[in-house]
Amino acid sequence: MQAAVIDHARTSCEGRLIWSWANSETLASIGAPPELDDNSSGMLRDIAGVEIAAFFKCYGDLNVTRMSMRSNEPYNAAELCRRLSNGNGGGHARAAGATFTMSLDKTMAYVVPELEKVLRGE
Repeated sequence: MQAAVIDHARTSCEGRLIWSWANSETLASIGAPPELDDNSSGMLRDIAGVEIAAFFKCYGDLNVTRMSMRSNEPYNAAELCRRLSNGNGGGHARAAGATFTMSLDKTMAYVVPELEKVLRGE
């Protein structure tokens, strides 16, 4: 699963933001069960220079996307997840998650620019 996560990974904000994704086709192509993605956002955040890492997954229902986020100080992952998902998220300051009732593509198209704004201080 890690190879698929790295293959799908994208960065912005000079590498301070990284995100990746997986869907049912990703799992089928590597013969992996969904629980193998458990630490994908943590693995991405461990890359040098990353301050916010997000992992998006959509398995089964194409209109439900889940996001796992990890952050370093001063960014609060729980606060970001709650705000971006209109209350359908939360967790801890460094590790949190959220659920969106949108497709994987639409969720990433919404969340990534918002995280870029946060990292730019907007």
